[in-house]
Amino acid sequence: MPDGLAGTATANTDYLYGHSRVDAAVFNVLKDLQPGAVASIGTANGTLSYIAQKSLKLNKAEYKINDEVTNAIPNPLVLVSCYRPVGYNPDVPTVQNIVVMLQLDQEVRNGDC
Repeated sequence: MPDGLAGTATANTDYLYGHSRVDAAVFNVLKDLQPGAVASIGTANGTLSYIAQKSLKLNKAEYKINDEVTNAIPNPLVLVSCYRPVGYNPDVPTVQNIVVMLQLDQEVRNGDC
């Protein structure tokens, strides 16, 4: 897929999916990420810095058809995980996803990415 890799010149949206659970998991804190927060992604060519724009809680089927999430535009990063609020019963399947929309920080030197 052309432009399918994260970088400073990508023409598409990049997605990272990760688990959240009651126990330790990579995206447990995703639901707490606020607009303006910075996330960095390491690549073979350097580190990319992104700024969180907004968070959305969407029904599981909805995030796959939400234009705001699925439109291919230059330099965004979308982080997706199950939404598990505090006190969520771990034996019950989740019905929502947390989706965080980030944009590449053009003011930060992002290496040769």
